[in-house]
Amino acid sequence: MSVTINWKGKIGYGDIVSPICYAHNEAERRGEEVTLNFYFEHAPGTKFKEEDSETINDRIDYIVKNTPGSAIVNQFYNHKLGYDHTNYDDSNRSYHNLRFAKETWTGEDGHIAIVPSYGNKKQFDEYAPGKRWKDPLSGQWEEYINDLGNRHRVSVIDYATPVSQAADIIKKSKIVIGYHGSLMWLARWLQAPMIVISDKKSFTEKGFPWSVHSYSSVHYVINNLQEYSLYRLNEVKRTLDEYLHRV
Repeated sequence: MSVTINWKGKIGYGDIVSPICYAHNEAERRGEEVTLNFYFEHAPGTKFKEEDSETINDRIDYIVKNTPGSAIVNQFYNHKLGYDHTNYDDSNRSYHNLRFAKETWTGEDGHIAIVPSYGNKKQFDEYAPGKRWKDPLSGQWEEYINDLGNRHRVSVIDYATPVSQAADIIKKSKIVIGYHGSLMWLARWLQAPMIVISDKKSFTEKGFPWSVHSYSSVHYVINNLQEYSLYRLNEVKRTLDEYLHRV
């Protein structure tokens, strides 16, 4: 038997990492051929913002190349899909789409990677007020980063950062701090210890199961939180293995 997942192409990292990881997980769990088809309304080579260093499709290629698994991933252009997806089960949000990159976090450089929202083309207030809980520091990120930078070496990454560069910064960081979304999906894929700032702890811990949830400032206890996040990651990895190989 085989399974085909059709996915409406969107701009966010969650809509790239999640379906790719899910497709590989399903292929492993089922022992069947799984094909993931991304459908984009735009033409090949289209950038979300003209000044972007790469296309969304380039990012998909990077994630596919660096994710182990047997699923087949295709991208189709100039095609408007009338729904979000088919054959995608999100009933187990912590593990159904949790899969790790071929090369993951090392922490060898010791900086803190920060994922703010101030460089985004639009804020949640503008395009999705119901999702404001994902980014309680909207409008305050610059002050937060300046404060953190007085005590630690920081590297800021966002949608404008090329995916390979962002991945390298995350892999070498001490810990990654950001709001619920964006490149935190890349940090998740890379097994990085993380602090996620949001207003809904239960939602955040489902999406980022070894993250340390925070509402605001954490710079006084970074080392302790890194250790705690990594401790939680070990349990998550055991549970993920059970999920993938449960008979």
